[in-house]
Amino acid sequence: MGAKTYSRKTEFDRTKDEELFSVSTVKGELPRLNVMTVKVMRYDGGEPKVQIYREADKGMPLKLGRLTQKEVAVIIPLLQKASDFIVKGDFPLAEYQKPLWNDIKVG
Repeated sequence: MGAKTYSRKTEFDRTKDEELFSVSTVKGELPRLNVMTVKVMRYDGGEPKVQIYREADKGMPLKLGRLTQKEVAVIIPLLQKASDFIVKGDFPLAEYQKPLWNDIKVG
């Protein structure tokens, strides 16, 4: 048997991508980076997901990749804020997603 091939049924549509929450570091807080950002995004009304990225000097987004200890220390509180936002659930959810949030225990 031959290898399976997969194809995308639909292309990514930016108009369906929704930013629900965003928090960033202050410029100059980290060496060699302008800003590190954590966002809560969802696509086409789906499950909210955390997106993490950082920008270099020219404002270009970079792959997160490996983090220094200082970068980890700075991003953990940002991730916690994003997580708290998702758990709080102050955004409309599809009916099938609501039970998911009731199962999460914080603290």
